[in-house]
Amino acid sequence: MEKRSVDPKTPIDNPENPRSSAPNVAEDRRLALNIKAVGLLHPPVVREREDGALVIVAGHRRRRAAILAGLKKIDVLVREGDEKLDYIAAASENIIRQNMSEPETWRSVLKMRRDGHKEKFICQTLMLRPNELRGLEKLALLHPPILALIERGDGPASRERNIIARASLEDQANAWLECWGECAFENADEGDGAQDVDASLYVPGPDDVDDSFWRDFARALQFTVYYARDAAFDDSIAKAHGIIWEEDLFAQADEDSRSTTDAGAYRAAQMAWLDQNPPENTDIFELEEHGGPALPEGGYLIPEWQGWRNGSERKACWVDGRSLKIREQEYNVREIRHSVGGDTDPGTSGNEAEPAPKQRADISSTGLELIGDIRTTALHAALDAVREDVDPWDLVAGLLLTMMGDNVKINGDMSGDGWRKPTACKVAGAALFPDGLLVREPALLREHALAVMKSAANCGVSMHSGSGLPARVLGLLFDADRHMPNMAFEDFLKTFSKPGLTKAVQAEGLQPKGTGKDMRAALMAQVGEGRWVPDAAGFAQAIQPWSVAVARVRKQMAEAADADGDDDDSGDVAEHDDDAMDGEGEALSPPDPSQFLTDHLEIVVVR
Repeated sequence: MEKRSVDPKTPIDNPENPRSSAPNVAEDRRLALNIKAVGLLHPPVVREREDGALVIVAGHRRRRAAILAGLKKIDVLVREGDEKLDYIAAASENIIRQNMSEPETWRSVLKMRRDGHKEKFICQTLMLRPNELRGLEKLALLHPPILALIERGDGPASRERNIIARASLEDQANAWLECWGECAFENADEGDGAQDVDASLYVPGPDDVDDSFWRDFARALQFTVYYARDAAFDDSIAKAHGIIWEEDLFAQADEDSRSTTDAGAYRAAQMAWLDQNPPENTDIFELEEHGGPALPEGGYLIPEWQGWRNGSERKACWVDGRSLKIREQEYNVREIRHSVGGDTDPGTSGNEAEPAPKQRADISSTGLELIGDIRTTALHAALDAVREDVDPWDLVAGLLLTMMGDNVKINGDMSGDGWRKPTACKVAGAALFPDGLLVREPALLREHALAVMKSAANCGVSMHSGSGLPARVLGLLFDADRHMPNMAFEDFLKTFSKPGLTKAVQAEGLQPKGTGKDMRAALMAQVGEGRWVPDAAGFAQAIQPWSVAVARVRKQMAEAADADGDDDDSGDVAEHDDDAMDGEGEALSPPDPSQFLTDHLEIVVVR
C-alpha cells in the first residue's frame, strides 16, 4: 500500500461502510483529544477511484476525529489489489479487533502516572474525569488474585468490585487469606515446599467462585459511608467536628461524592446544625432505644399517606439512627385517661367523637372457650373408643387432618407459599374431605398421605426447619439407603478435612496421598462408575441416637408416673397397661426401637 499525506477532509465516506449506526459524538470527541495528545497512530485505509477520489475503506471514525482535532494533514494508506476484498477488510478490522482486558486498562493508566505524566494531560488524552482516573488507579492495585480472576472472567460484578477496591490492600489480603488459606495449603505440593506457600496469593479454580462468593467477600470488607450530600451542616461545622471528607472514586459524575466513615462526628455535626438552625414549629427529639424519636407519652407519628388532620399536629425532627440523615414527620399525642384506681388507659383525643357502644355477642368469649374444652373432651373420648378397631385408612386420614390444624406449623414445608399455592396438607384436605366427609379410596389416601409426608419430612440440618431424627428413621422404614446416589464427586469431597479424607481413602483400601487433591482423585478413580456413600451419610446412623432419645422419653414417662401416684390420669395409664397383657397374664412392654429396626429391616450401607 502507498502512504500519502492528505487533508483529512479530502477522503469521502464509503457508501458500503459496515458501521451503519449514527456516530457517537462523545466517543469521536474522546478520540480527537487523544489524537491531539499523541497523534494519529493508525492511518485510515483508502482506495483511489478512476476519477482520483479517495474512498475510505477503514478509518471513518479516525478521519472524523482528526478533523475535530484540527489536523490539516493526515497520513492515509492507499489500498491496491482486488477491490472485492475491501468490504471484507473493513468488516474484519472491527470484528477481529480485540480490546484490552479491564485489568490491562487499569495497569496502563497506573503506568502513565508512574511515568510522570500529569493528571490533567492523562484525563484529556483518555477523556476521563480526575475522579475516574484515580478510581482506575485503585482498581489496578486490587489484591493480585482478584485481578487474576477478573482477567480470567471470574471476577466480581461492578458493585462488589468497587466495594472491594475501597478497602485497603492489607484488608483485602487478610480477607482473602481467611477465605482461601486452607485450600492453598491443601493444594500445595508438599514435596515442593508447601510450608513456603503464600496462601494469600492463592487463585481458586474456575468452579470455586461464583456471584454469592463475591457478595459475601465484599460484605466482609464493606463499611458504612455517610455522604456530604445527605448532611444539613456546612463545611465550617464539619471542620469544627474534625470531619475529613474523602472522594468516592466510583460515584456518578453529577453528584457530590464526598463521604466519611466517622459516624460519631457526623451525627454530632448534624445535631449541632439543628441546635443552630431549629426548624419552625418543630420539636427536636433524641432517639429512643429502637432508633425512632423519643416522643412524649402518648405520642405517635402520623403517616404521610394519612389525609385527615385535627389541627393539633406538630412536626418532630430527629437524626435517623441508621442513615444519620435529619428526618421530619408530623406527630400527635393521645390523651391519657386516668381511671379511679389510678391505672392509665390510652384513649382518643378530646376532639374525637365517642365510639358507639358495641352490642353484646350471643355467646361471650368465656362461653366459647368452654365450648372448645367440651368439644375437645368429646373428641378425645371418640378417639379412645375406636382405639382397638380403627380402620387403618381412617387413621391415616385422621393424621392428615391433625397436621392441617391451626396449631400445627411445619417450618420446612416447601410445597406451597401460603396464599398463591396451597400446602400439601390443604390439597389433601380438599381432595379427601370435599364435603366434610371422607372419600374412602385407598389409592387417593395413599397418594395424599405420601405427599404430606414428603412436604413435612426432610433431613436438613437446620434447627428451625429440619425434621431431625424422625426423618432419618422414616428413611430406614422405607429403605431410603437404596436410593442414595454416588457421593464420590469433587464438590462433596472438598468438604472433608484432610484427616477425614485420609480415613475415607483408607476405608476403601487405598494409601493416603500427600495432598487432598490427590486423595480425592484416587477415591473418585477407585469408585469409577460405581456408587460410594460414606457411613456418616447413611440412614443407619440414626439407630443409636434414636435409641438414646427413646430411653429418655421412657425415663420421663416413668418419672411422671411416679409423681402422679394414684391420680385419675395415672389410672388411665394403668388401665392401658392392663389391656396390654398377653394370654398368660404377662405385660407386653413396647418394643425397643433399635431392636425392632434390626429385626424387621435389612440395613445396607451402600458403597
